[in-house]
Amino acid sequence: MEVKTHKKRARITTMATVLAVVVAAAVSFTVWFAYHSAQLADASLKSANKVSGDMPKLPQITDFDSCKKAGGSKLLQTYPAQCVTQSGKTFTEALKYLTIKEWGVEIPLTSTVSDATYAVKAGAPDSVYLSLNSLSSTACRANDVSMGAIRRFTYADADPLSGKTLRSENPTAVKIGNYYFYYEQPQDGCGDTIGVVKDSNIKAAFSVAVSHIQATSTLQ
Repeated sequence: MEVKTHKKRARITTMATVLAVVVAAAVSFTVWFAYHSAQLADASLKSANKVSGDMPKLPQITDFDSCKKAGGSKLLQTYPAQCVTQSGKTFTEALKYLTIKEWGVEIPLTSTVSDATYAVKAGAPDSVYLSLNSLSSTACRANDVSMGAIRRFTYADADPLSGKTLRSENPTAVKIGNYYFYYEQPQDGCGDTIGVVKDSNIKAAFSVAVSHIQATSTLQ
């Protein structure tokens, strides 16, 4: 009887020992696995941060100009011009204005002609000659062979050569008060001085600007 009891106790002791070993092994494995997982996560995070740090930073798009320079942006053929970012955000070009105080009118300026200037010649009150401040020391300064002119006329004014009314010859002229206004290309271009492309772009910008002429005060 005592032998059987002894054997039974030995089996229980052995099972308990095995169970303890298994539990200890399980606990050790759990601790090791948790530690190993933490190490892998930390390594992955450091790697991700390194990759993120090595990647070039995307330019901040905060206005029309930065939108134009950003990759994937799209320029819309509107006036003023609009730029749409890759994410769909829209920026509108900010316009400056050239005020012609002698006439009480102003024209909106895009970036191409943002430093526009003008001149009025004695004896020619109905013509304003356009140019840029950056061209003031060249043959393209504001004079009768400049970057074009704004002409104005009244309802009854006629062309002295054809006898036709200036209204019929300039149907797109803009009426403000008692006057009609239109842009006239210069007789001689400035392509030889500033380059044909730049010359053409400036005249095109002035043509569009004059087509959007507006009143600023009572016309004189």
